[in-house]
Amino acid sequence: MVVHPAAQPSLFDWPPGALEAPGLRVVRASFDLTAGLEAAASVIARLAPELAAIRTSEVLFTVYAARRSSRSYTLARCYPLPWEARRKARRWQKLTAHFTPSGARARYILAFSWPRFFTLAPRDRLETLVHELYHIGPAFDGQPRNCGGQGWHGRSHAWYDAQVRGMAARHLPPGLELSFPALARPLRDLRGAHGEHLALPTWWTVASADEPARPTSRAPRTQLSDPTPWLALPPATLGALPNRS
Repeated sequence: MVVHPAAQPSLFDWPPGALEAPGLRVVRASFDLTAGLEAAASVIARLAPELAAIRTSEVLFTVYAARRSSRSYTLARCYPLPWEARRKARRWQKLTAHFTPSGARARYILAFSWPRFFTLAPRDRLETLVHELYHIGPAFDGQPRNCGGQGWHGRSHAWYDAQVRGMAARHLPPGLELSFPALARPLRDLRGAHGEHLALPTWWTVASADEPARPTSRAPRTQLSDPTPWLALPPATLGALPNRS
């Protein structure tokens, strides 16, 4: 059961009286963005039947640095991680093995741009998260969803986005996004946030299909760069219609 945001305390308020005690210095804890996105995705997968096969404990949620000067950009990316070997030019290849913070081997990586993704309005962040989750194959086998054999976005990006918006409208009640700080907090409140950094999957040549995949080297969980330069951008720039992968 989902509790409507109006029926629970605000996630952004300090406890009653916390700021009134004399001589008390309150320090805001650093926020884990990728754990917050995983928490939101877990609820979304339970509410939307189209995403019911997703086990978020086997999805690695990460962030990557967005280049502000780039003309062509994405807000988020989905990387399927098939475990099986493939044969190419008489050689066997396997994808590097990635692991979630809990130690489970990941079937997929979802990566979100920092800080671009977090300039979006809360509902837009939720729909972008649904967009990436919908790329995950319904068998949850490390393969992308097959949209009628017409590529990652089916007939077109517009068609795919319409599926995502319809799914959100049917199963995700308005205001749900406000239950999750990773979707609801404005960029200015995310200074000092941290999370899992994206390490790109790589194909490696192995001696045989039975050889275990090489584990990837995990980037350290570090504090993300200060988004102050982004906060100085004019609203029209921050609100520009983005691309999703």
